[in-house]
Amino acid sequence: MSTAGQFSGLGTASTWTSSSPNRLQSNKHTINPVTSFVENVKSSANSSSWCARNPGVPVQPIKAQALRLLSTAEESSRSLMKEDKANFLHSQNAKLEAIAAANNVTFDHVKGLINTKTNYHHSCRAMLQNALVHAKSLKVNTELVKVDLEAHPLSQSEEELLIEKLQEYRELKMRGTHMNNTVTAHNVNYMVDRITKELENLHDRTGIYATLFVMRGHVNDTIQSTWTATNNSADFWQDVIQQPVADIAHKYEQWACTQGQSPDIVEHDNLASVRKQVTKTILDGLRQATNKRNIIMNYLNYERSIILAYGVKLVGWPTDVKFVNPSSIGVISEVIRLRDALCSGACFWKKLSKCERQEFLAQWESRVTAGEAVLKPRKKRADVGVSHKRKAPSGAELSADKENRSEGPPRKRLRGSRKRTLPKSVEFIQDTDDDDNEEDLDD
Repeated sequence: MSTAGQFSGLGTASTWTSSSPNRLQSNKHTINPVTSFVENVKSSANSSSWCARNPGVPVQPIKAQALRLLSTAEESSRSLMKEDKANFLHSQNAKLEAIAAANNVTFDHVKGLINTKTNYHHSCRAMLQNALVHAKSLKVNTELVKVDLEAHPLSQSEEELLIEKLQEYRELKMRGTHMNNTVTAHNVNYMVDRITKELENLHDRTGIYATLFVMRGHVNDTIQSTWTATNNSADFWQDVIQQPVADIAHKYEQWACTQGQSPDIVEHDNLASVRKQVTKTILDGLRQATNKRNIIMNYLNYERSIILAYGVKLVGWPTDVKFVNPSSIGVISEVIRLRDALCSGACFWKKLSKCERQEFLAQWESRVTAGEAVLKPRKKRADVGVSHKRKAPSGAELSADKENRSEGPPRKRLRGSRKRTLPKSVEFIQDTDDDDNEEDLDD
């Protein structure tokens, strides 16, 4: 049986149509060789990242966003808002300049102090809704569906208490110590795996180089020390530091184990240790405020020797703690309160401005003229008024001294420091050649 067919090729698609009388004319099959080739390549290639899909373009270009046309009402409202914002910023800058001029500081310093909390947000603040959910999660799970959080209004004190409990729970969850070394090792392994994956993904997206070292902090810890590096970052240690990364990891582990900074070792708050911490913190703050490394804290004449001499003042000292040297405070609760105030920033060294320094000087001079005991005198010696000259020995003491010398071994005499006399050389030295010449002339 004869068959006839028609083959047409136009563009990139090829179509074969069967014209056999025993077959239907609608039986057609379309084949696109270019499309099938591209699909095979895509299925076999690595398309996990931009760098893999585009080997010739290592950095992904920024996509340009299309501008949206605004209506007349939107443009007018935005212009009004822009004018209001400009007026507010102008008035705000004027107030900031007035504050800076009154306190003798720069405008940028005042602006940074005011905008610190608005520019930086370190973590999510504990909200009332989260506190309510946390309080209900501590109960049985079956009661969570039955109880409506909004059906039971709470007082202000109860809301603050719930928020405080939520904050404590978050702190415990983030910084709490595990029960044993096994759980600690599992936690470290899990977190290291997560960080490693994030670093690898970040390298694929941005092309960064990173090296991560994780070492145990005590010899008794069961944590497995490890390290990881993205791409060829490990070659840096061999090429530049001239040491393999494994050797550096071993040295880092040895150093960490000798530091004694394991979370299981906690220094107890006894009176001596807290005194030492407070004294060191105050002295370090004074040296940092005055930028003088050799300065010493003076608690007796603090106003004259510190405030007037260097223009700094210790602000926020607890009112129920006497201002004395922390080494002379005998109640541990007072020293702990002072330590906590220094650590939290409530007690700090403040650099006085020129106006504040002049005002304090005027007050101090008025107190001096009023006869107040501003300067505390130094403690007197116990032997004040007694002559410190060496007494001449009596006759009995001299005779006893001579007898002791005669009985004991001979004492060495101290030699004088005279220079040794060296022999003087002859003024003129005759040469042997001259003597030979004289003998020849005589002959």
